[in-house]
Amino acid sequence: KFINPRATLVHHCSECHKEWYARPMWLLTKENQKHVCGLDPVRMSEGTKKKNRTLTEMDQIKLYDMAEKGISQSKIATALGISKSTVSKYLKQMEESRVLI
Repeated sequence: KFINPRATLVHHCSECHKEWYARPMWLLTKENQKHVCGLDPVRMSEGTKKKNRTLTEMDQIKLYDMAEKGISQSKIATALGISKSTVSKYLKQMEESRVLI
């Protein structure tokens, strides 16, 4: 229930069924507060230490989908547990492999 724009409320996503606390104005105005379905907010808030692992094809598809949605490279790296340079490398490969019509 809406109280005012500065009250912290529980929000519920009808698509992914996640619940989180945020202020209504934050969801509208702050880029880092917007909800993106499929991203685990717990993993997003973990430290900056990345795991050394190879990306599976599913991870690559998630990476490309998240990039198409306009999510920053650092948030993609955090969500997938990889380094930002790895994200840059795969996005660069994606751009090079596109066929220009």
